[in-house]
Amino acid sequence: MNQKKDKATIYNSRAWQELRTAKLRAQPLCERCLKDHGWIVSARCVHHIIPIETARTTEEMWRLALCGLSGLESLCYKCHSDIHKAMRSRS
Repeated sequence: MNQKKDKATIYNSRAWQELRTAKLRAQPLCERCLKDHGWIVSARCVHHIIPIETARTTEEMWRLALCGLSGLESLCYKCHSDIHKAMRSRS
């Protein structure tokens, strides 16, 4: 499995683009800012609650990527960046 190539293929796929758009339409505000601080901030990113990088196969990566709206979080750029910084610091 070439994880970097697989991620690029997934994120450029029509299926992911449609799911991403659906999530942002369903929840246009940053879920973290709203929950943690009560702030109203536009979401610009869609985050996988279970990171697709945890997949061991390409098929599993696709399954995680297209998990449905409940497996995603609408986030602002800062919250999305903070989550990924924290993930990198743990590995």
